[in-house]
Amino acid sequence: RMSSIPFDIVGFDLDGTLIDTSGDLAAAVNYAIGTIGRPPFPVASIHPFVGKGAKVMLERALDASGGHDAALLDKLLPILLDYYEQNLAIHSVPYPGLIEAMNALSARGVKLAICTNKAERFTIPLMHQLGLSDRFAAIVGGDTVGVAKPDPAPIRAMIERAGGGRTVFIGRSEEHTSEL
Repeated sequence: RMSSIPFDIVGFDLDGTLIDTSGDLAAAVNYAIGTIGRPPFPVASIHPFVGKGAKVMLERALDASGGHDAALLDKLLPILLDYYEQNLAIHSVPYPGLIEAMNALSARGVKLAICTNKAERFTIPLMHQLGLSDRFAAIVGGDTVGVAKPDPAPIRAMIERAGGGRTVFIGRSEEHTSEL
């Protein structure tokens, strides 16, 4: 007999919790800085740059590779975002054990949901490309309700869209979430 789960909904953050997106984030950073002749970073070196959104990630990469000013940041950010949008799921994969855990939760009647600070323009296509969209009762992005986490409104929207009920949310600290 399967043990019962005391929750109606299990909500997940996306980057660094459900999906390892570091390879594709690194590729986008490397593409953007490559347009100005800076050498690429290994994926592991980009991990410390991730955490406060695309702009901060790019800023940290530029600082680590020779510095930047506001004009350079403004020029390269759309290049990074466009590249990322075209290459969302080249290297991005679910973490080991994720699919099995989702299957086990679903088998117990638990609804699955996502609440991320990643913008919908990246979140929805990423989940489609990974073939996981239909597994989630709700997917709320950083721009879905007009405010991002840590504001509680996106989590509340996720719970409401998933049908309501007792909810647990699984994620990493805000320091390590992505707003891409």
